[in-house]
Amino acid sequence: MAQPRRSSARSGTFLLELIIVILFFSVASAICVSLFVQARLESRQSQALSAADLQCRSAAECVRSVGSDPGALTQLLGGGAWQDGFAVSYNADFKPVDNAAPAARYRMTIRFSQQSGSGLLNAKIDYLSLDQPDTPVYTLDTTFYRP
Repeated sequence: MAQPRRSSARSGTFLLELIIVILFFSVASAICVSLFVQARLESRQSQALSAADLQCRSAAECVRSVGSDPGALTQLLGGGAWQDGFAVSYNADFKPVDNAAPAARYRMTIRFSQQSGSGLLNAKIDYLSLDQPDTPVYTLDTTFYRP
């Protein structure tokens, strides 16, 4: 009868070890999943910042060449007049879409101000995520001489 007791004691120890190993791997996998999700979020934010930088610089060059003419800006950038300036909306892949489109995820707004008598045109370019419209992803202030 001693033989069966040894066998059940061994199987009980094995079961306990198995539960501990499963618990360890469960915790390790939960940590890894959390890190992967965080890395994906960081990657998406970095991608948005890079796209915002490129599109705002492009818009600044367009403003430099045509000024605050909404027709010319629409032809160069897409978008159109928006509130007190000009706006272009972008989808999740950073492609231009209609300002009222439900697929719009980002919006670049351009607001103009002219310094009286100096010929200087100020353009404030904001790139916003429509999920968080109060916090710009990127902002570019630029001034050009327009005689």
